[in-house]
Amino acid sequence: MPQIELQHVTKYYTNEKRRFAAVDDLSLEIKQGEFVFIIGSSGAGKTTLLRLIANQILPDRGQIRVNDMDITRLKSWRRPSYRRSIGQVWQEAGLIRKKTIGENLALVQHAMGIRPNKIVENTQKALALVGMRAFEHRHPFELSGGQVKMVELARAVICNPPIL
Repeated sequence: MPQIELQHVTKYYTNEKRRFAAVDDLSLEIKQGEFVFIIGSSGAGKTTLLRLIANQILPDRGQIRVNDMDITRLKSWRRPSYRRSIGQVWQEAGLIRKKTIGENLALVQHAMGIRPNKIVENTQKALALVGMRAFEHRHPFELSGGQVKMVELARAVICNPPIL
């Protein structure tokens, strides 16, 4: 049984001149434990696909199922809970510049309802996992672009999401 399944999914966008499909009649299955790499040229629909799976946007046609749940029919109040089950690292940096790396990671955990006594331990483990343990008390503006990406990866895995 696939963990993620898209069935004939289409997502249209409209610009000032025309309507075009960013994702067109896409069907795919991603089974639990699989690693999938999405590659393609700019404008090929990679980000649209990820946003569809994260339920940040809805398809114009088709169905998306995650763990046998049709996420295209999720009630709006259930979407934030569903999104928290996915660890994401986006192209644009999302760290708060005025907070330390540790504080940034603590905020994510507070939002997820993690007990305060586990937050420090989880933060240290996640940073160690990506080789950034020594940077917990630094601010994002003190890091290189690559180091920021590693911290964002730590943020994505910190609560052990079932989908990364």
